Amino acid sequence: MGDNGPLVIVDGIPRPFSRIDPNEIDQITVLKDAASTAVYGARAANGVLLITTKRGQAAPPSFTYSGSYGVQSQTRRIEMMNAAEYAQYLNEAKANFGQEHIFSSEEVAKFQRGERPSYDWLGSVLSNSAPMQRHNLSVTGGDEKMRYFFSFGHLDQKGFYSTANYGQDNFRSNMDIQLTDHLHFGLNLAGRAEDRERSSQPDHVIFQNARFGRPHLNPLLDKEVGPGAIGSNGMAGNPRGCAERSGTNRNLTYLFQSNLAVAYETPFIQGLSVQMTYSFDYSVSSQKITRTPFTIYQLNEATNQYNELKAGPTTISLDERSDRFRNATLQASLHFEKELGVHAINSLLLFEQSESYSNYLSAFRDGFISADIPELFAGGTTIWSNNGGSNETARRGYVGRMGYAFKGKYLFQANMRLDQSFNFPKGKRNGFFPAFSAGWKISEEEFMKPLQAIEHLKLRASWGKVGNDRVPPFQYLTNFRFSGGVVIGNGFQQGILDTGIPNPDITWETATSANIGIDLGLFRNKLFVEFDYFVKRTKDILQPNSGTVPATFGASLPDENIGVVQSWGSAGLIRFAGKLGGLSYTIESNYSWYDNKALFVSEPQNILPSIAQTGRALGLPIGYLTDGLFQTPEEILSAPLHFSHSIHDAIRPGDIKFRDINGRDAYGHFTGKPDGKIDGDDRAIIGSRSTPDLVFGLNLSLEYQGIDLAANFQGATGFSRNIRTITFERDGNTFREFINSWRPGNEDAKYPRLSTGDYPALWAYDSDFWLQEVTYFRLRNLELGFSPKRLKSQWAKMGIRQFRVFLAGTNLITFSNLNWRDPEGNGMENPFYPQVKSISAGVQIQF
Repeated sequence: MGDNGPLVIVDGIPRPFSRIDPNEIDQITVLKDAASTAVYGARAANGVLLITTKRGQAAPPSFTYSGSYGVQSQTRRIEMMNAAEYAQYLNEAKANFGQEHIFSSEEVAKFQRGERPSYDWLGSVLSNSAPMQRHNLSVTGGDEKMRYFFSFGHLDQKGFYSTANYGQDNFRSNMDIQLTDHLHFGLNLAGRAEDRERSSQPDHVIFQNARFGRPHLNPLLDKEVGPGAIGSNGMAGNPRGCAERSGTNRNLTYLFQSNLAVAYETPFIQGLSVQMTYSFDYSVSSQKITRTPFTIYQLNEATNQYNELKAGPTTISLDERSDRFRNATLQASLHFEKELGVHAINSLLLFEQSESYSNYLSAFRDGFISADIPELFAGGTTIWSNNGGSNETARRGYVGRMGYAFKGKYLFQANMRLDQSFNFPKGKRNGFFPAFSAGWKISEEEFMKPLQAIEHLKLRASWGKVGNDRVPPFQYLTNFRFSGGVVIGNGFQQGILDTGIPNPDITWETATSANIGIDLGLFRNKLFVEFDYFVKRTKDILQPNSGTVPATFGASLPDENIGVVQSWGSAGLIRFAGKLGGLSYTIESNYSWYDNKALFVSEPQNILPSIAQTGRALGLPIGYLTDGLFQTPEEILSAPLHFSHSIHDAIRPGDIKFRDINGRDAYGHFTGKPDGKIDGDDRAIIGSRSTPDLVFGLNLSLEYQGIDLAANFQGATGFSRNIRTITFERDGNTFREFINSWRPGNEDAKYPRLSTGDYPALWAYDSDFWLQEVTYFRLRNLELGFSPKRLKSQWAKMGIRQFRVFLAGTNLITFSNLNWRDPEGNGMENPFYPQVKSISAGVQIQF
């Protein structure tokens, strides 16, 4: 509910990591239990993802080049009906609703015999492949006084149409300097330039134009009209025109990140160190969206002539926007570590403060004479606008941590954190979040010594509370917004409205969690098992209190800290590593399972019990339950009234049959029994969430005589996708999947009788009929490499220390019960930008 993503920490500072060059990453750590996340305070309620970048080592300079070139393709191509199928089944859909056929029997036969061509509209806009290449050059080295790591990277990724491209250049410089025996200095600098380009038209518009494309019409008219000419999809549109000729949306982003750290180990108190860290991040981005009309040609089937039409935007226009963002974080800490015989203690005191500021400026002009000069001054002066705004945030935290170990086998840690957030009023800004953890290394006990097979056995438990302040700010204030206005004289006076009732008591969302776990290593840790189970109770969740006042109240109540959710789950892995002769191998399987239940959410007092969220998992879809398809007119006559007489009278064999599960008594109370009609009272929970309950994986790695192989499999189950589709919408094409629709002779069909989409039909209602429970298992990554054990003498003379070539692939194979769409894609009716698989070859050279 709200922002429930994990907190991402890169080199100790909260930062996004999605575009970090993989060659720069040294380690990724996931923190889930309360004790390990408590030190990160605000925003850590949903876990922490720690990213550590590479650092230099005390060694002679070492240069490493890594480069690859690959080809991307679609994981799964969605098949549309060809011309013969389209003509046949569109006629059938028309006949289902008493309409005249679009195609004659002779025309259908010609398509079926191949005498008239069929055209692929999705293929006309999406290429079969797209290239991508990545290069990285790094150098690392140093001595006892100074260590360094420098990295430079370049990425060029093309899309499946010419205006869908991404380019990136990045650098990173990590330096560690030992100024004196006790004083250490660290400086991290990173920068990135991103160049995103896409069409001015959204993806769903492009693919909707492709989906509607009638396959008997030619999308590309080089021969019929002239080079580069494109045809109408039958509705005055063309997907290639939308993708490549309607203008571009280009976004340039320049990002700079820095960390400056000074650490001092006190000589007068052994084990005590002081550290100061300051980070400053700055980014600027500029966006230009040019929108231009384009020309298409529409076939007049009566005269067999093409008429010129204008498509896309009606005028040439330009949108520009500039965004700036800066963030400064200061951390000051005291660390103390000491061993006193069998006792070991470690402690931390930390102060952290962060401030961020962002602003934007935008402008728009219409009425350009030409798109050749995409600058605002070249636009018209009649239709124009500009806008701007800014945003500030601030957070402060005080952390205390104390750890104790006895004989290295009894472990205890206590964490205390006080956070302050700008999102809350002064009296509510403080949030206190404690956490405790304990561990027992059973394998260190004397009574375990005879059990030589057990190398490592550890029990651990934790309890803690963390807070979340990632909610819309300033809800405790009475705010105003500009809206409407009046004309006074010859001028327009902008009007203002209040944004609603404030909530002066808004405060932290808090999550209290408990975790137990076990680590087991057997046979010198060749076999390792890890298991965790957690329970979490999140309360004070901010949500609209919509259930306490009627709609006639006249105002919207503010969000309140009233939601309560219980969550629980487990995670585990089994890893086995060993050798067979010269073959080294590692096999690891893992899983993560999660569920939740809303203990309280704001709902109207008279809410329909079958759709109430309280007592159920969050995010469950709501709709109607169904009993397959009607098969006979007699079955329709004996069925409950479906929604209204006009809808019910239009029901025919092949339509969806809804279940009558609820009614009302004479007093308007729900009975939970059928009442002879289908209406809103018959809605219920109809399926699983859109996110998986269970995610699982399998990792394999092999190495033999310089040949290495790594494979990563990943799967998920316990989630659903909505596959409802409007067939033949506006007489456009539809998915080939829907050939398996009900008709006489195909009564066991998967889908109801075909419709043109222009008539109200029962499948338009949300129901379990259209929800597909999904399970999939995917070969996520596969890499085969070869590193010669002995380099040839001429290579050694050139200074080459290591050499490796590799062949890699992503998303290569997918097993899924949703066999006509990608299981990780969305559930929208229209096609979407395809999920990508890739095959690449590369080389890594160290010298």
